[in-house]
Amino acid sequence: MIKALKGRLYPNEQQKVLLKKHFGACRWVYNHFLEVRDKYCEHIDRGLTVFETMKMLTASKDVTWLNEVNSQSLQHSLVKLDVAFKSTRITKNQKKAISTLSCHLDSRPGKN
Repeated sequence: MIKALKGRLYPNEQQKVLLKKHFGACRWVYNHFLEVRDKYCEHIDRGLTVFETMKMLTASKDVTWLNEVNSQSLQHSLVKLDVAFKSTRITKNQKKAISTLSCHLDSRPGKN
């Protein structure tokens, strides 16, 4: 059985900053790898897999501010991008329609 919980968060100022970092980092990873996958598909017939993009994410050490957020959140953004690519081919008009503010947070305390 699948259960869902709906609740409201009342974060303090420090938690608000952390949530904004998570949302911003997830949005940046999604958009960056969307561009990478588009360029890759233009030059090569086959597309990138989610595992290849995850390897590229861990290899990108030049973006140090991504280390401030949970790695599972960033990887989940890549999984959502892969699902979007598999279900439909994203066109430039559809890219602008994707504007949901979401990220996946690990429920285990102390994990980073």
